[in-house]
Amino acid sequence: MSASRNECLFCGKAGRLTKEHLNPRWLRRYVGLWFTNTSHSVSIRGIAISTGTLGPYQFSRGKLDRPGDPHSQALRVLCAHCNNVRMSALQERAKKYLRSMVLGNWPQLDERGQHLVATWAAMNTMVRETAHPPTQATSKEERLEFVNKMEAPPTWSVWIGKYSDVQSGVMNHVGWNEPGDIVDPRFNGGVCRQATGFVMGKLFMLTISMPDNVGDARQTMGDAFAQQYDLSLIWPTTPRFTTPQTVYDWRGWNLVAREIPRRRAGVAFRTAAEGNSL
Repeated sequence: MSASRNECLFCGKAGRLTKEHLNPRWLRRYVGLWFTNTSHSVSIRGIAISTGTLGPYQFSRGKLDRPGDPHSQALRVLCAHCNNVRMSALQERAKKYLRSMVLGNWPQLDERGQHLVATWAAMNTMVRETAHPPTQATSKEERLEFVNKMEAPPTWSVWIGKYSDVQSGVMNHVGWNEPGDIVDPRFNGGVCRQATGFVMGKLFMLTISMPDNVGDARQTMGDAFAQQYDLSLIWPTTPRFTTPQTVYDWRGWNLVAREIPRRRAGVAFRTAAEGNSL
């Protein structure tokens, strides 16, 4: 089930929860805090059972629509041990790679570096999902497996790309189902697929998780998407890391973040929702 108000997102233990920042606090030194407010809108679009057609979007204000810069936003979802020990250790290991790319200095990521950055991106996505529970696609079992193995699940793909550092801190999250998906409403947020894009400084990150995103199909889709949009696929890891050259602006990265759900929308969506944060 989705984490309850007093249940840790990762280990599932009940008790007092601590705040986890969507963007790490060390990042502020490099990007600053420029905005006085964070805008967060969400929309849900369902399918009419009688006609089989998609209905209109229903818009509402999101949980992150509140005072403060996007880089200062946090969600109270982790126990102290997961936050200050497990995730803190992951953050420290991934930090040297993330910091370089946030500043626009791309290292040649070996497979260990790719693994660390992809693991951090998966962790961050799972936290961001809680900002809108109806589109929280990652199950409790997946999150527990994540914290035990400390790596992105095998049904995930992770890409990174270059960004122009305009409106740093924005994100776009889409959760959806496709025909044939079996989703118990007691689990996840009612969806089992997600695409989440977010930017930090000059770094653009994109995660995708789908139950059928496995094996050769996962690798083929990941490589093809990376080549088409000039991104670097880092999960699954590759021994042939290639630094992208395209620098995306705000409009460009937002379109890429929605591309895979958009491709499948014509025949796929049963329910869908998304959230934007700036």
